[in-house]
This record gives sequence, structure tokens and C-alpha cells, in this order.
Amino acid sequence: MLSCSAPGSRGRYVDPSHASARHGETDLRLYDFHESGNGYKVRLLLAHLGLEHERIELDILYYLAQDTDFWPRDRFEHAQALQWMGFEQCSHEPYVATVRFWTFAGQLDEHAAELPDRRARGEAALDVMEQHLGVDDYFVGGCYSIADIALYAYTHVADEGGCDLSGRPAIRAWIERVAAQPGAVEITAV
Repeated sequence: MLSCSAPGSRGRYVDPSHASARHGETDLRLYDFHESGNGYKVRLLLAHLGLEHERIELDILYYLAQDTDFWPRDRFEHAQALQWMGFEQCSHEPYVATVRFWTFAGQLDEHAAELPDRRARGEAALDVMEQHLGVDDYFVGGCYSIADIALYAYTHVADEGGCDLSGRPAIRAWIERVAAQPGAVEITAV
């Protein structure tokens, strides 16, 4: 049992036997990418709850795209796709997506000191994308790929976090091309 006896707490506790019963003990299967902070959150809670689970190492986007037309077959283009996916995770998402989240969560005031730097870095990431898309229609090999999917997710709603796409015609045209792909869904689709 984990208890919390901090001043002002209500003595919260976690009873792992209750959590195990709710989740069927070992019926849990976690598809996880080890470096993912989101996967770590689930692993951490499972550990706190004392729940046994089967962990399957997996980068979901990478896994699903392999052996499809979304994953480049050329080795150099394969490396480029990984490069753009890394760019999305390290230079784009922490700035574009995070400020968007703070906006939706009503946390802009709480993060006011960080906002100028986050927005500047988000704009810089968008500048890199604009430069690339000014020459190529897509990010890898001139074809719609997993790299486009990774970058599209937060780029097409970047304005919701205060980023300005109006002066980025190449990004706007790319957003239209991606949205027109067969099977495309809105970010709010479930």
C-alpha cells in the first residue's frame, strides 16, 4: 500500500490488490517504446500499482509503417524518415505541441516565463520545415510518408498554440496535400 501523509492530504492510498482485480492481474499488455515519456508514464503507474504486465517494445508509428507504402524502401530515404521523425520529437513537438496543450489546459499564465522561448523554438522548427517544403512537396523522397504523418499531427494545428502559419505558404500547401490523402482523419476523430 502507498500512502500519502503530506500536510493537507486526505490520506490517499493505492491498494494494488484492488487495482489488480480491476485489471485482471496479468491480462495487461503494454505496447511500449522504451524512450517514450508517454510509455514511461504507464510503466511507472503499473510499477506503483504493483501490476504484472507483458511489455512489448514497439515504436507504434515505425511498426505500423514498415512494409507499407508509408515507409521508404530506399535505405537513404529510410534514414531521412528517421531523421525527420527525430526532428519532430526533439525540435518540434516540445515547442509547438506543448504550447498548444498549455493553451487548451488554460496554463499559459502558469508557464508565462517559458512561453517566449517555447514559441521562438516552435517558430524556428516551422522555419526549417518551410525551407524544406519550399523545395520538396513531402519530407522524404517526394512521396507522402511516415515522416509527413509524424510532422503533420501538430503542425496542422500549430496556430492553436499561437504559431503563425500565414507567412509559410509551403507548409500551408503541404497541409492541404496531407489533408487530401485518402483515409485522412481530423485530429478530433475517435
